[in-house]
Amino acid sequence: MRPVSLLDKFLNDALINGWDEVIVYHGIGTGKLSYAVKNFLIAHPRVQRVR
Repeated sequence: MRPVSLLDKFLNDALINGWDEVIVYHGIGTGKLSYAVKNFLIAHPRVQRVR
């Protein structure tokens, strides 16, 4: 399963369980995963803030 697919499932599960805040650690390295995670979160309709 792709990392973004896992993140999408994690956010959906968090919403279903009534969580209003989650922390996503994307790690360090080449920056590709960080870039993909940030873009996914910015585009997600239920995400209010990314920092």
